[in-house]
Amino acid sequence: MCLVYEGDFAEGKREGREGTEYQAINGQMVQVYEGEWRANKRHGQGRELPHYDSSTGQQILEYKGDWMDGKRHGKGEELTDGKVIYKGGWADGEKNGDGVATGMRWEQNYRYHGPTRDGKAQGEDGELRDGNDRVVYKGDWQDGKREGNGVECAMYRQKEVKVYEGEWRDNKRHGRGTEFHHEDGQLLYEGEWVNGQRTNIGEGRVGFMPLQDDKKKLVGYYHGETQHGVPNGKGELRYGINVVYKGDWQDGKRNGKGVEYAMHSQKMVKAYEGEWRDNIRHGRGTELRHEDGQLIYEGEWANGEKTKRGKGKVGFMELEGDQGQVLGDYHGETQNGQPNGEGEIRDGNNVVYKGGWKNGKQHGQGKAYYGYGGGPMLWFEGEWREGLAHSGTLFPDGHWSAYKNPDGTPYCPITPIRWQDGQKIPDRDLDGYGTKLYEWLQNQGLSGYFPADAF
Repeated sequence: MCLVYEGDFAEGKREGREGTEYQAINGQMVQVYEGEWRANKRHGQGRELPHYDSSTGQQILEYKGDWMDGKRHGKGEELTDGKVIYKGGWADGEKNGDGVATGMRWEQNYRYHGPTRDGKAQGEDGELRDGNDRVVYKGDWQDGKREGNGVECAMYRQKEVKVYEGEWRDNKRHGRGTEFHHEDGQLLYEGEWVNGQRTNIGEGRVGFMPLQDDKKKLVGYYHGETQHGVPNGKGELRYGINVVYKGDWQDGKRNGKGVEYAMHSQKMVKAYEGEWRDNIRHGRGTELRHEDGQLIYEGEWANGEKTKRGKGKVGFMELEGDQGQVLGDYHGETQNGQPNGEGEIRDGNNVVYKGGWKNGKQHGQGKAYYGYGGGPMLWFEGEWREGLAHSGTLFPDGHWSAYKNPDGTPYCPITPIRWQDGQKIPDRDLDGYGTKLYEWLQNQGLSGYFPADAF
């Protein structure tokens, strides 16, 4: 290696504040150092220029700072293309003590930005960037390695996204950490890691975990809490983008309380809300109609079937009369599967009775609506016993008071008529004197009907 020096000498040795050293590289003399000298060695303040050192086979980076006995020693900056990549302490030619890197070479084509110690990444909030200066990791470092807590990033559609956040050891995911989907940031896994691998040990959370039924058929993807790698705790089952179940899980199955959803008219609607056991409706629960969310059944379930035991509620239960005739759909409270408590009968969307029930029959206070010959309306309000009107008042529709029968009698009652104990209150001037209310209604051919403005 041919070196040329230009500057001051003292006692035959390079000495002074402005000495310049040149080195022959590829047949040309290239400046490699300028600065202070003492006893033939770089000493004091100086600048080493970037060059190839043929004696070591290394590419030397630019340096500005302190020298001692020919080596970088003290405080100084290392540069690449004129940009500072390290600023801090040096000793015997090596980075030493605390410093700050702003592009220090790491592995492959990556560079480090952040605090250092003895020339290695060390401390908090250190960044690792790729060749395009994009952050791929930010967090804790120790002895030049990712160690502690940190965030790993990736590029997706020209955007930096978080793919992991948690603990690290020896440059690998290790400890408690969370992995995210690079497309939308949704959770993939939260739990324990060992040497870069998921362990599925203990409590955690997952996203997009495929679930199969007993026949190994895919039923959807689980998102939620886990225990030892299986659904346990709060979570939801999705099929595509649609949630089909949301609630409690135990040992990989729906157990506890939860809501089941179904598709109707291109949207997800609530179909059931209540208790579950081993993926089946079991316990107290409510079933709802898909079209409009109206109640179908509220009560006890066993192994996916309605038990109708005890107290409950129903909707759209078809009721028949003593002669097998359809009375309408019952909506209301039940006891052991029979109307009991408060409820109503509907004919289509029209309420024809609303009030008390006992053992499947109208009983107690209630209100019924009647259509009279396809026109006028009557409604009875009062007490019922075992499905029959007992005591109360039959109210007429005042809009039809002028209509007469051929013999001149009123087409329908035009004044309220009271019944007591099932008998019409004696009035010899009124049609139907002494007739039982339910018999009178039958004789008149009245059918259940509810006017839009009855309430």
